[in-house]
Amino acid sequence: SRVNSLRAARALGAIDAFIAALTLQHGPHGSDVTAEQAATLAAAEEAVEDVRTIVVPVYDEFSGVRAVELACRLAEAQATAIVIAAVQVVHRARALDNPPPELVTRTERLLRLTGAAASRHGVPFETIRQPARSYQDGVIESARHTGAQLIVLPNPAIAGGLGRGEDVLREILVRAPCEVLIDRGGRVALAPMTPGGE
Repeated sequence: SRVNSLRAARALGAIDAFIAALTLQHGPHGSDVTAEQAATLAAAEEAVEDVRTIVVPVYDEFSGVRAVELACRLAEAQATAIVIAAVQVVHRARALDNPPPELVTRTERLLRLTGAAASRHGVPFETIRQPARSYQDGVIESARHTGAQLIVLPNPAIAGGLGRGEDVLREILVRAPCEVLIDRGGRVALAPMTPGGE
């Protein structure tokens, strides 16, 4: 079956990695890998799911373009497709499928810009609109809807109107159905962690 073939390929890959590590003469740590460590390497490799789809839940132009740029560079290396999901935060007074006209206009502009950024890389991509009650809900739903194995998350501390960046990040990290890679964006406005606690 396809699953068994994948497991066999991964096992062979782990064996190859072990042999390469043992025979590596130019690297500083090649001969330091023990059989036990090789088993750890193989287990860690097995635990990381193959990335077939990367979702980028965008909210504003600057952080969105940065995250798309990062996702495209990863996709180029992995031969992976990306989905740019414009998260539309719709107030509870309105139906999710009836966002206000100004939000529709803003979303279309955001998708045009981020789509243009992706098209410069030549990676397969698509754009979707993801209505939600909060940005966090939109991120989680876009990952589930697309079946993504990786979320490339724009830094919520850069995008305005999302609340405290650390609260947004914490909720997404707890609820995410897949791996999350956070683009710091070069400017981080998160409070420093205190020793021994959050």
